[in-house]
Formats: sequence, C-alpha cells, structure tokens
Amino acid sequence: MPDAWPEGSTAYDHMVTMTQFGYRKIDTTANENARNWIADELEDMGYEVELQNFSTDECANCQNVVVTINGTLEDDWYVVGAHHDAICYAPPLPVVGGATYPTCTSQGAYDDGTGSGALLELARTFSEWNGTPTHTWKLGWWDYEEWQGSGSSEGGGKGSLHFVEEQIPNGTNVTYVNLDMFALNWPVTTLAASQASGCDEDYWTLYQFTSPVDDWSYYEDRGLEVTEEMQSNAEWFQQHLKNINENLSHPEPWVSVIDDVKGNSDHYNFIMAGHTATWIRGQHQYIFEEGDTCEQTPKHAQTDSVTTLNTMAGGRTNVEDGLQTGLDIVALHAWWDWNPNGTIDEIQVQSFSSGGLSIGSISLVILAITITILIFLFAAPMMSKDKEKGALGRRDIGEDDRFRDIWFVLFYLGFSMPFAFLGYWGRTLGMAEFGLDKYTVAAMFMVVQIPFFLRPLWAQPVDRMQALPWGRRRSWMLYGTMGHLALLMPLVLIDVGSQPWLWVAVLLLALVPRLFSEQAVAAMMAESIPQLGRANSMINLAYRGGGHLVILMMGWWVGGGGASPFISDGITDFASIQVATFLMLLLVMISG
Repeated sequence: MPDAWPEGSTAYDHMVTMTQFGYRKIDTTANENARNWIADELEDMGYEVELQNFSTDECANCQNVVVTINGTLEDDWYVVGAHHDAICYAPPLPVVGGATYPTCTSQGAYDDGTGSGALLELARTFSEWNGTPTHTWKLGWWDYEEWQGSGSSEGGGKGSLHFVEEQIPNGTNVTYVNLDMFALNWPVTTLAASQASGCDEDYWTLYQFTSPVDDWSYYEDRGLEVTEEMQSNAEWFQQHLKNINENLSHPEPWVSVIDDVKGNSDHYNFIMAGHTATWIRGQHQYIFEEGDTCEQTPKHAQTDSVTTLNTMAGGRTNVEDGLQTGLDIVALHAWWDWNPNGTIDEIQVQSFSSGGLSIGSISLVILAITITILIFLFAAPMMSKDKEKGALGRRDIGEDDRFRDIWFVLFYLGFSMPFAFLGYWGRTLGMAEFGLDKYTVAAMFMVVQIPFFLRPLWAQPVDRMQALPWGRRRSWMLYGTMGHLALLMPLVLIDVGSQPWLWVAVLLLALVPRLFSEQAVAAMMAESIPQLGRANSMINLAYRGGGHLVILMMGWWVGGGGASPFISDGITDFASIQVATFLMLLLVMISG
C-alpha cells in the first residue's frame, strides 16, 4: 500500500476539533467558524478550495466547502461527502419528534463530526499520493443537512441538493460516498452491560446503505424512475464495495453492503438525481423496532458528545478503530482508482501505479528469459559465416565481419533501449502522469549520470582481472550484461511516482555492471577489432536507432488513443505497458 494512508486517530482529532466550535446550527457563528477551519486546513494541504454559497427559506448564509482532484476522466466523478452542520431536538423526541428549543445544543460529535473529521483525513491522504486518478474526485463538506425541526418550513439535505442541482454538469456520471455517523461499528464490541441487558449483537455494525439492487420502492414512491443504467450501476457498485471489504478482511455481517431503503442522509439527493451512492453508517442492527434492546447511536441531541461516543465505544482507542474501518473502505476505493492496473473490478489489490507484481507478469518474464536463452544458444550463432561451428562454438569477432556487425547492433540495442525507456518513463511520464515535480526529475537524472563520469574506476578491475573462464574481455561483457539485466528487473515493481529515489537507487546500481561490460567492449575494440570506424558506426546506429524506436513505440502505446493496445475507454494501462516494454528489452538485451 502507499506510504500515505488515513489514520483513525487523526480523524478522531479532527472530530474533536469540530465539536470545539460549539453548536454548529445553520446560520450561526459556530457553523461559520467550523467551515472556515475546514477550508483553512484544506488550503494548508495544497488544495484550491471552492466555497459554494447558497440560501434557502431557513438559511441566509449557508456554504458548502468543496475541493477537486482532477482525473483522467473529466465527466466521471467520484464524490465523497459529509455534512458539517449539527442540530438538537428536544428530548425524548430527538429522532421521531423534531421539536427544538432555545437552550438545546449539541456538539454534533457523531452527527457528523465523525464524517467531517474522517473526510479531512482522507483529503490529507489524497494530497500526498502521486499520480493522477482515473476519475475526477470531489470532496464536499455540506451545510444544512439537518432538518431544522417541526417548526421548519422546509426539509433538510439542502447543501448536497445544491451541489447535485447546481454543480454537476449535464452528462456527468457521479458515484457518491456519504460519510455520516460512523465509528460505532466493527471492530467496536457491544459493551458487556448492554449484552447483559439483552442486546444479542457482539459488535456494532458498519452498514453501506447503497443504491438498491432488489428494492427500489422507497425511491420509486418518491418519484424516481429507475432505468436499466441505474440498476446496472447499482449492481456494479454493490459488488465493488463487497470486493473492497473482502480485500480488507472485513467480516460479514458486521460490515455489510445492503440496499438503501430509507434515505435519511445526503446520499438520498444523489440517488434521486439518477446517480449511484452509498451511505457509510455505524449503528446497531435495529433502530427503534419492537423487541430491540441494543442502545443506539447519539444524534440530534445534547448527548451527541465526545464523552458519550467514548463511553459507548469503551474508550477513545475503540472509536479510532471504528473510524479506521470506514476510512480503509474509502481509501482502498480511491487507491484502486489512482492505479489503473489495479482495476476496480479486481479483488486483489495492486500496489503500484506504474508497476504491478502478478502471476501473469512473472510468467511473461520467465517466458521472455526462456526465449532469449534459446536465441543466445542457437539463433545468434547461425548468423555467422562459419556454419561448421556448433551452437556454443566460439566466434572470432575480429575476423567474422557479418557476425561482428550484427553483434554490435544487438549488444548496444540492449544498452540503449532500456536507458531510453527509463528516461521516458522517469522524465516525460514522471511529470505528466506520475506526479513528479520538475525539480525531482532534474535531480534524479543528474544523479544517474554519476556512474558514467566514473569510467576510470570501472576500467581498473576490467584491466587487472583477466584470468576469467570466458576470456579476459568476453567474461566481463557476459557478466556485466547479465548483472545489468538482473538489476533492472526490480524496476518493474517500483512505482516511480511514489518512490522516485528508490527507483533511482536501483537504476544506479544496475548501471555499474553495464559500465563494466562497456569498458570491456572498449578494450576489446582497441585490441582486436579492425575497421574501428565501422564498429563505431554500428554502435551509434544502435544507440540512436534504439532510443528512437523506444520513444516512438512508447508514444504510440501511451498516446495512441484507440490505436494503442493499452488504452481502453480513455484509460491507459501503464502497468501493462511497463511489463510489455521490459519483456521486449529482455529479448533484445539477452540476444546481444
């Protein structure tokens, strides 16, 4: 997984900060201070913050806080949202009555300090990831989610409704994740006192109330006409969420993906607009139903406080663990989108955006090595004029003109093409696709030139150590090429976007045996090769031609649109490009 990952402890701290602003009812100083703090935190993370003002009959100064992370697909959005306002209703009717009174105040810790705090921690995480996501991402902190009570002239959900109606262009496909009241969920256990009183649930449950697959009646009764596309998207999203939970080893039934049949939060507005959505919600399984003895989560009341939350969970650490469960779900959903090689229909998580390890890629590498060994043993010797020699017979490269020319081209193609590929991958794609800044790229490629300036060092062992089994020059060429090849292979598995200096370190190490080999070739040319001008021409042909071939090929694969075998639906599969390129370079290098 990436170095940056959301932490439940940090989300908890953000939740506590939200409560310290006071009662965040709409049109209050506390509400305004809280949303300003959210905006300041986002700006400190490097985001360009969009403040979306709106007003209604009940709210003169409401404001959503939104940031955007641009993706490859401009018209396909993933939106994650939470509401930053709070409400307090009169007891004993905080849920079913909705009456308010002047002295009723709430910290809004669970509803929805948990969601707002968790979303800030996700924003921090995403800001530290390199690369570009497939979808465009929007993170939104909604105002005026809460119904203002029985005396109100309108319902709640106004902030998300404003976003859905005013901020989403026509033709944009949106998948929404709603963070509203979670932390009291798996792995938080039901306290012994509650179980003793009759609650038979071992854990609090984390629900993902998702666009329905089987039962759309709640939404159809409110005027939604369900299309085949909406049904298909709902089926995909529910399966996608189940795949995420399986990857994270979340146990059923304590972490469940089910049809949403009650609305009751901001995801409702997205579903009613034809988009796909889920609501991440922590609670016990039954809410105010006959025979229910399990306590329910605090909301809409003075009891919605940090103290109550800690007490019900059995301590701060348990609250953090509950937050972590929801954070992991959203972060893995995002990480798969940041990495097109880890397709979101797969169950297995891929670890890198520009390289991935799988049984398939390992098998292809083994196949390439097998083919190149056969070329080394049988095909290359057949290019010689001397047909009498066996497959492993020696060739006098100083006398066999045709074999010498072919060998020089192949040998130096094996050096030029990998280096051209790595330059294109680390410089052009490093900045354009993998998120590297220009200063890092410049420093990286200044550093990798260092081994070339140390040629006098590599010359010493090549000249002094000559009692080697394959000859004093050939052995260095063979061992150097094999070492270069072996040390380049880890680059398939390293993400240059998130680990640029590890990538450079491996490349530096791989250059050392290559330079031993090149030094041996230079010595051999000086001692044994006639027509040095012809030999140098072959070397230059290989260097220039090989480099240009790689650049042309990579340009086609990366930017060829529908003509590229690695671009589908506008998404470039960089991991497959990297593996395929390495296989081709293996063939060329071992042939040489």
